[in-house]
Amino acid sequence: MLSQRRHNYVARPSIFLITVALIAGMVGCFQLPPFYNLAIASTAGGSVTTPGERTFTYVKGEMVNLVATPDTGYQFVNWTGDVDTIADVYAATTIITMNGDYAIMANFVAVYDLTISSTAGGSVTVPGEGTSAYAEGTMVNLVAEAEEGYCFVNWTGDVGTIADVYAASTNITMNGDYSITANFVAVYDLNISSTAGGSVTIPGEGTSTYDEGTLVNLVAETEEGYEFVNWTGDVGTIADVYAASTNITMNGDYSITANFVAVYDLNISSTTGGSVTIPGEGTSTYDEGTVVNLVAEAEEGYEFVNWTGDVGTIADVNSATTTITMNNNYSITANFS
Repeated sequence: MLSQRRHNYVARPSIFLITVALIAGMVGCFQLPPFYNLAIASTAGGSVTTPGERTFTYVKGEMVNLVATPDTGYQFVNWTGDVDTIADVYAATTIITMNGDYAIMANFVAVYDLTISSTAGGSVTVPGEGTSAYAEGTMVNLVAEAEEGYCFVNWTGDVGTIADVYAASTNITMNGDYSITANFVAVYDLNISSTAGGSVTIPGEGTSTYDEGTLVNLVAETEEGYEFVNWTGDVGTIADVYAASTNITMNGDYSITANFVAVYDLNISSTTGGSVTIPGEGTSTYDEGTVVNLVAEAEEGYEFVNWTGDVGTIADVNSATTTITMNNNYSITANFS
């Protein structure tokens, strides 16, 4: 019995040593995987809600969910930093595979509203009318198209970042909430002509197009031997129809004519014994077709005899009181005896 007890005491340490040896061998065969750090941060305008923002430790090869949540008035842009194992750097919800120590950043940007409208006569076809949201710094193309009979004038409103407010096709840079309007105006045709004896030098003859309300200068110049008479046609908005230099306001389609007339000289004289009191003696100028009164008065002891010279258009060559119609240059004489 004593011998048996002695044997048991000796065997117990041996079993313990064998167990320790086996465990040590197993540890040597199965090494634990390495661990990596993931540091997460974000710019202003949002945060990383999954897994949060700080430094996390993960086992090699572990796939970690990432969720970036923007604040009101902002939108997610992308992930930057050690992003090689991120499934989609442009997706706010994605995953990253931990194959090393990584530091990543979720980037957000402010978003602004662009409200676009237009006046009668056209529309904004790009990007369209209404309100749309754009990331800060976005350059938005603008295209305004006029309807028939209208033309684009300009952009008004919050136009500080519009490249060219007078161009129908331009762009705007979104640095804030903006409201803009495309303005159109009716366009009208002005057709100008003239009669013989002169021409319209400003703006010239023919058909030109003008915006509604445009004040167009008009200048009519006569040829030698003619004079300007008046403007006829659609003259309702001409400032002075009898002035060779005037203007017209374009409130519709207009057709106007500058009228000229030939001018002729009437030279009047008389013989001894009287004089021509109306229109007087000497040379006067008259428009073609003018009927000129003639009155010849005899001195005491004389009497009027007749009119001689270019008398073809004198009503009565034997009357001291008569008329002459100016269809050419005339020279006439009142004769007394």
